[in-house]
Amino acid sequence: MTDEWIWYWFRCLKLNKDYKQYCDAKRDNDQVLISRLEKMFKNISTLYEDWGDIHSFSERAAKRQYWKEWLNERRHLFFNEDKRKAVVVRTPPKDLDQQYLYLKVPIRQSAGAAIKEAKDLISNEYTKPKIKSAAKIGVVKYPLAVKNVCDRTLRAVRKALNVWHLYNPATGRDRTAKEVALILAEGKRGRTIEGVTDWNWTVENFNYGYLDDMRVQVMRYNREAKNIIANTIKGQFPVK
Repeated sequence: MTDEWIWYWFRCLKLNKDYKQYCDAKRDNDQVLISRLEKMFKNISTLYEDWGDIHSFSERAAKRQYWKEWLNERRHLFFNEDKRKAVVVRTPPKDLDQQYLYLKVPIRQSAGAAIKEAKDLISNEYTKPKIKSAAKIGVVKYPLAVKNVCDRTLRAVRKALNVWHLYNPATGRDRTAKEVALILAEGKRGRTIEGVTDWNWTVENFNYGYLDDMRVQVMRYNREAKNIIANTIKGQFPVK
């Protein structure tokens, strides 16, 4: 698991229409829609608790401006160990981060006594089920749903998403498989979309005899992308 994997997971969840509906309903306090979606997807409330309203900062997140902050607060959900450092908090934050323990230890005593008090407080917290469960090394809440976590597997996910975006441009009508195949084959978008350059098709080696083969490929990748996006609502990625 790497940060890049989580970035694509995040992007796919943002493309999930059901999760967007749930975020909108939460923001608008639409209890009818919230209830309906929670009946349809049993894990959606837990997903929202963990991932948050990822549509409330859509413009910033799309440009990765918010990415590091969002991920740093949730690394424990994806990685075995939380690598955030312990710090001395002089002024209590307005919104307490639930992934930290906030201690109040008197400092007008010897260092040994203060350290003992801090250790006792932490030890006591770690006996509680919620903390104990979160602290298990090797267990993460959102593992990848692939056995072989490697660049090749990630490249296949990128290809599928690139094809999906070509099928579904931000403006204008959706494209057909033949139109997407032509775009890829002609190399028009090879420099602007990740993964497209992985296709070994250029203007020089392209002829219309191969168009049907290319069309079948893009249809398969588009189908895989749709499934990956749909299954994010279950807290799974990348499930084709």
